[in-house]
Amino acid sequence: QVLEGLLRSEALVPRLADRDPASQAALDHYRDRQGILAHKLWLELKDAGIRPADLQTASHFLAQGIAAALSLGDIAYLGEDLRWVGQLLTNYGVNHGSLEAFLRAYQGAARANLDDRATPILSWLDQMIALAPAD
Repeated sequence: QVLEGLLRSEALVPRLADRDPASQAALDHYRDRQGILAHKLWLELKDAGIRPADLQTASHFLAQGIAAALSLGDIAYLGEDLRWVGQLLTNYGVNHGSLEAFLRAYQGAARANLDDRATPILSWLDQMIALAPAD
């Protein structure tokens, strides 16, 4: 009975934004270029002290989060996923500086390999890096 009430509760389900054409264009472009981004990210960070398996895991979950947020129509939904990726790296013993390096490298790879269709992604990455606490 309690479970049924929770499942029916509208307060637990956020209202999803309508997917605008810009989000769809960003998603399509991102998916087309995702493999290149992953490769460039690995080249940038292979000597940064992040184990390759951890880098692959973090990159995978961030990419999934970006695609999911754009599919839902608002890149802002990605905030929780970034915290999750950060916690994942922390649990694997990767320090905060490495997370910031990961984000900066992802931003650089995105800027170099995505065009204006990816503006929502690029703006979000800029915002996340600006909000990152200084070590």
